[in-house]
Amino acid sequence: LPDDAAAADLVDEFVDGGMKVRPLLAAILRTDAYRRAPMRVLRPEQLASTLEDLTGWRPGDGLDDGLTPLAWSPQHRVLAGGTDDVTVLQANGSLTIANHVLLEWTGRQVAGPAVDADLQRPLDERRIVTVDETAGEAEVRQALADLAGRALGRLHDPEGEEVDLLFALWLDGGGWDDWPSAWSLVLEALIRHPDMVVH
Repeated sequence: LPDDAAAADLVDEFVDGGMKVRPLLAAILRTDAYRRAPMRVLRPEQLASTLEDLTGWRPGDGLDDGLTPLAWSPQHRVLAGGTDDVTVLQANGSLTIANHVLLEWTGRQVAGPAVDADLQRPLDERRIVTVDETAGEAEVRQALADLAGRALGRLHDPEGEEVDLLFALWLDGGGWDDWPSAWSLVLEALIRHPDMVVH
């Protein structure tokens, strides 16, 4: 909190709320300090966890080459701004060129195997390709908007400019003629997007 007065106000909210956590959390979320907090870069293990959630990755799904090093390799962790617990002891909270390089590498390592694994699941259990090959343009655009929303943490209009670009990329990747490649290209682009590593 920026000052003692704001902290005192929160203490008052906590006491007035019957010393319950929920009203205190609501009060914290309403503060200007919370709402205006600068964006922070995900630590490498947080990024790995985010990608696991996005892709539905589970050990043995074939993504070990991409996600395991991200969370556990000291070299990858330092490159992503994390620590190696030996020589680099403080994390870098800034978005750097190294983050972009790591995102490019991660996108290439993860996208293809993630889509292949996703396509093996029943349609209602998929996290990436949530429509089948018979889907029309409107359904594909909605699936692209949903995937982008999950990857980048904000809503996307299926008819908006960002989804127009994703749909064009999806078509360039093969579209209906090469379903796995089209979705892999889109997933790789989303993983490589700078917003993927900030929160």
